[in-house]
Amino acid sequence: MSISFLPGPSQVTPATLDHLREIAASGLLSQSHRSRAVQAVCRSAVEGLEQAMGIPGTYQVVFTSSATAAMTVVLRSLVRRRCHHFVHGAFGARFHAMAIRLGLRATVTDAPPTRALDWRQAGLDPACELLALTHNETSTGSMWPDQEMAALRAEYPAPLLVVDATSSLGAMAMDWHLADLWFCSVQKCLGLPAGLGILVAGPRAIALADHLREPALPHGPCPQESLSEMAVRMKDAQTFETPNVLAIALLARQMESWNLEAVERLAREKAEILSGASPGSGPYIEDAAWRSLTIQNLCFDDPERVRQKAEEAGFLLGKGYGRLADRCLRIANFPATTAEQYRELVRVLAD
Repeated sequence: MSISFLPGPSQVTPATLDHLREIAASGLLSQSHRSRAVQAVCRSAVEGLEQAMGIPGTYQVVFTSSATAAMTVVLRSLVRRRCHHFVHGAFGARFHAMAIRLGLRATVTDAPPTRALDWRQAGLDPACELLALTHNETSTGSMWPDQEMAALRAEYPAPLLVVDATSSLGAMAMDWHLADLWFCSVQKCLGLPAGLGILVAGPRAIALADHLREPALPHGPCPQESLSEMAVRMKDAQTFETPNVLAIALLARQMESWNLEAVERLAREKAEILSGASPGSGPYIEDAAWRSLTIQNLCFDDPERVRQKAEEAGFLLGKGYGRLADRCLRIANFPATTAEQYRELVRVLAD
């Protein structure tokens, strides 16, 4: 069986497969999503996530269908006119493009190729209501340093700050108070099959969503896109749309034994194994402080040949994203893979 180092979805562990079989055999998947049994599982997943990730009690967890759906919830619920996006790859660009399509005055600060994002040159409009950034950019292998996020928050305390943490939440501790909203999906660092998004909203975001319950955009958000409505339901462990009960149940089981400190320690060990070997011609991102912990984006003269060689040895690597397809390979450093698997991959890449 191949070992997946794809940047999503994650390798699924044998323990997760065991959980899947147990959940299927329990009869839960035939229950109404309004039943007490499903409510109990939903509550267990939220409480487990809060405890495992150290989410403050003043923040609220709601479930969405995906991280992309969370973007829509944020924009429709919390922005009337202006937002600003810090973009250092394709997924930050997606968030910005969505704001434009929704008719918002969405400005952008782009990172130059291979370089760190200079957010200090943004020159933000004082009327900006929300700042959006991608903590860990899957397409380029760049990641915001903690001190840069803290400096951004200190420089611009008034707008809400929302963080796409899709490729990092679950692999490292987050300073939750730095941002008003965080979101991710479960198929990356949380090591689960795709199909569930998580949105973590702080008190300022919830208060503003409640204040803006009147339509903030043309036609307004439907209930499934209203953070205020979703938060009310989730206090009773209820979702709006028919939820992915299997994914929620798997998340609840996953969180029972999640040790964030150990997970982050292993992630840093694996990153050092790969960076110490320096396969190819090096990382795409030149500034080491801005390199991702969980997505290694490496340059190769012939990435397709290297990818095929790795696949023949039983390792699945991600192609470079978009315009980097003929230049890079992406290697995920998600918690489901072991340090020994990384050492074996390095040996293959070195041959």
